[in-house]
Amino acid sequence: MAKLFSVRRQRGFTAIAMVSFAALYLPIFVLVIFAFNSASSLSKFEGLSLRWFVAAASNQQVIDATLLSFKVASIAAVIATVVATMAALATTRTGRYRGLTFKYAILNAPLMIPEIVTAVALLIVFSQI
Repeated sequence: MAKLFSVRRQRGFTAIAMVSFAALYLPIFVLVIFAFNSASSLSKFEGLSLRWFVAAASNQQVIDATLLSFKVASIAAVIATVVATMAALATTRTGRYRGLTFKYAILNAPLMIPEIVTAVALLIVFSQI
């Protein structure tokens, strides 16, 4: 019986995976750390503080933008749930017909596009290495 291919057994996989994850997540961690910086400049770290969070919480434009974001997110979630439920019912409660494969492709495209973009970006990075 032939051995199944496992990418984890490839030489250097762990190192490349760790570097990839570091490149993706390190900027997020740096941003979180500097969000608590008490300095007015990003060039130096003066200590931990909630100064910028208090400033944002007292800014009326930030509050209005946050409330608007919550409203838009709530409406989008309700609409997406209703449309997805209707699409699921429409594709599972019918028999085979011409164009069903196209309907599946259109419905599944938004699910696949983020993975495709990530794969192309990683392909570009690795081809440069």
